Amino acid sequence: MKPRLHHAVAAFFLIGMIAASSLLFADTVTSSDRYFPDSGYQYDADMRAAELPRSFSGRGVQYGGWITPVFMDQRDGDNSLTTAMISARLWLKAYLWDHSYVYIRVKNVFLGVLYQDGFNLDRADNVVDLDVGFIEISNSRHSMTLTLGRKFFLLGTGLVLDGRGDGLQFDFRTSYISGTFFGMYTGLILKDDNPYGMSDKDISTGARRVFVGGSLSTDFYNQTLYVLGLVQLDFGAEHMGIQSRYNSLYYGIGINGVLFTGLYYYAEFVYELGKDVLSGTTRLKNIMACAGTFSLYYYFNTMLNPVIIAQYGFGSGDPSRNNYRNPTGNSEGNDWGFIYFGTYSGGYGLRPLLANVHVLRGGFALTPFDWTQAALLKQMNIVVKYSYYLKHRAQAGINYGADALKNSRDIGHGLDLSLRWKMFHDLSFFVNYGLFAPGAAYDSSEDIRHFTMVGFNFIF
Repeated sequence: MKPRLHHAVAAFFLIGMIAASSLLFADTVTSSDRYFPDSGYQYDADMRAAELPRSFSGRGVQYGGWITPVFMDQRDGDNSLTTAMISARLWLKAYLWDHSYVYIRVKNVFLGVLYQDGFNLDRADNVVDLDVGFIEISNSRHSMTLTLGRKFFLLGTGLVLDGRGDGLQFDFRTSYISGTFFGMYTGLILKDDNPYGMSDKDISTGARRVFVGGSLSTDFYNQTLYVLGLVQLDFGAEHMGIQSRYNSLYYGIGINGVLFTGLYYYAEFVYELGKDVLSGTTRLKNIMACAGTFSLYYYFNTMLNPVIIAQYGFGSGDPSRNNYRNPTGNSEGNDWGFIYFGTYSGGYGLRPLLANVHVLRGGFALTPFDWTQAALLKQMNIVVKYSYYLKHRAQAGINYGADALKNSRDIGHGLDLSLRWKMFHDLSFFVNYGLFAPGAAYDSSEDIRHFTMVGFNFIF
């Protein structure tokens, strides 16, 4: 069985945004100005092109934009899908008074399906939307900040929540503790641009979810320790009287920092509680799931700027759950399958959801022309990562229900190759290639999967 086309296109769209986001930091100012968060690579500095100097002043009006054309191709035996995405964004920032400003950004995203399973297609979607638009107000010391409007909301590493919404956020900083508290609603985002859908009714009407949460953190000896909490409530209309709402609650703890010169790490563990509907019934069952991520980077201060990378991700699974994005995917008993509303990047070939899976990754990054005086070549980065995938529960599948259905924990192996090249201060180029070799959890007839993505980013 293969994933349905709209799942594949949605995954391509997300992968495109993830890759492009690592290049789009020209107008970053503060943590609340997360105009296009580094989805999935929150701490993956190896995947990020060098940032441009900050361009915002403390007065007046600034404006600009960027255009990112991306070409994506996936091959899986006789199955193929080729798409093109062109995203354009225009932004404007205007100061209202000292330490307060308004920021507005609109976007146009064109996604075309060019080729599928041997047939040339002419299928396209175009979305025009308010990407973000908010007012930020700070005190003179920037120790307290209030943000109101449509913005990106990020919690912890971004696994639990990392996305746009309409709401408000309050941040504060003291000598001993810092905190973030927010509330947001997703129902005002266009349904064709709404990433929070979990069911057919969500996709057809636009997901209507409320998120309320926050985090508290403290710093000590070059380390940051934090706790987080999030409540997610589903207010979507029931489809033909069939209950399908998914309400969840997340608690988490995380830590990140520098252990010694050149060694950086982060770790986060999240426990999920809540209620969902047992498939085909009106009965509610308890959600009892968990997930965790860990990454370690060692930077060598020598020629080529090598970086050694080690990563691990885990999401709990349930033998009675057949889909880790379907609110009614649980068919028996309490639900142990982890479902989240953030981002996780575990390899381009498989693109696993962090549910019913252990992901072990290792690799390295290099700046191959660091030694040269040619400015055009100096900011080129190459990243190589190997991944090994294991199931949490051998009896259950992974992802959207059509992957790794055999009773084996061996999902398979993955290889990712990436190139990030900032050719000029306003022009960047990127290439990603991913390969996935299926293991014993797949039928012997399953083919190796290939994923290729090529794109440019032009900032103006």
